Amino acid sequence: HNLVAPYASEVTSALREIDSDKYTIAERQTSAYLKECGIKSSIDNLEQWVQIMAVTGIVHGCTLSYSRAFSTPEIMKWRDIQSDVWETPDLVIVNTGLATISGVQEGRHVFNPIVDQHALVEETFEPFDNGTEYNEKLKAVLEKYDSMSTELKEAYKTKIMEDPEKFNNFGWLLSDFCPDGFDGKQLTIATYI
Repeated sequence: HNLVAPYASEVTSALREIDSDKYTIAERQTSAYLKECGIKSSIDNLEQWVQIMAVTGIVHGCTLSYSRAFSTPEIMKWRDIQSDVWETPDLVIVNTGLATISGVQEGRHVFNPIVDQHALVEETFEPFDNGTEYNEKLKAVLEKYDSMSTELKEAYKTKIMEDPEKFNNFGWLLSDFCPDGFDGKQLTIATYI
């Protein structure tokens, strides 16, 4: 995605401007942590980390289509090609994938400029305080890239809908990169990666 590298550069520049001392500490600690967490990472700065998190968020958003495709009879039959009935292992696989399909949350997408106060309260079980808003410099970067991303998604949606037959047959797969919420999908923040 053409937005990821400049996004990461501008985000980290904004963070550095906000508090260069805290930025330096965070960068050093992130690099040290990644070298010790078992993946033998060569990531040594926050800009690289932000790039990877944005890309994994975009890739993670595509798992919705994968789960939908994987749960179709045409794909599931390959688990036991000789069987003509659904069995318990088939249902376990499909039910596991449903968690991925239903994981969409408004406001939890790549380049998101808004702190969802209600989600924070629900996730932390702590009262929300006004200190949770993004700094204006960071928020400006996030708003810029959220807007650019939305424009690309709208243009893509228009393009894939030009061929109604193709869209009716394959839209459930092609719609991964449409605007957030279209077809129940979004390019999510990869919080567990």
